[in-house]
Amino acid sequence: MMIPCSANLGYLFTEYSLPGAIRESAKAGFKAVECHFPYQVPV
Repeated sequence: MMIPCSANLGYLFTEYSLPGAIRESAKAGFKAVECHFPYQVPV
């Protein structure tokens, strides 16, 4: 049984903007992400 993991965007995919990091994490196979400061990005 595999343990579900999420991509921590504070450590992974840091070379991308937040939306880009989310896209790249999905391409890498992650089904969830965590972000320490999501409100720093204007909507």
